[in-house]
Amino acid sequence: MAAAGVGTGRKQVRQEELRRLMREKKRQNADKKRIESPFAKYNSLGHLSCTLCSAPVKSELLWQIDVLGKQHRERVAELKGAKQAASGLAAGALPQPVKRKTADAESTQLKKTKGPG
Repeated sequence: MAAAGVGTGRKQVRQEELRRLMREKKRQNADKKRIESPFAKYNSLGHLSCTLCSAPVKSELLWQIDVLGKQHRERVAELKGAKQAASGLAAGALPQPVKRKTADAESTQLKKTKGPG
């Protein structure tokens, strides 16, 4: 019986060592799976959320579903529209060169076409 107790103690040590290694491996994998997007945000607990939709994303695997969602796409379109409007105002503030008509273009406009007859 004493031999059986020693064997189980030895097994416990190995099992705890395996658990420790698995936890360490899980932490390393969790760091690798982080989403790198300007709209992805992680809180202090490491939970992922979408800044555009203001919605929590339960896992990194579901991030793509959020990005393809209707609400997210609409917000991205709004953001792009606002950016283009802002850049349009900045470009509109600069004076645009006015093109002059050439002499050929003016003479063709002044000519009258002959009717049948």
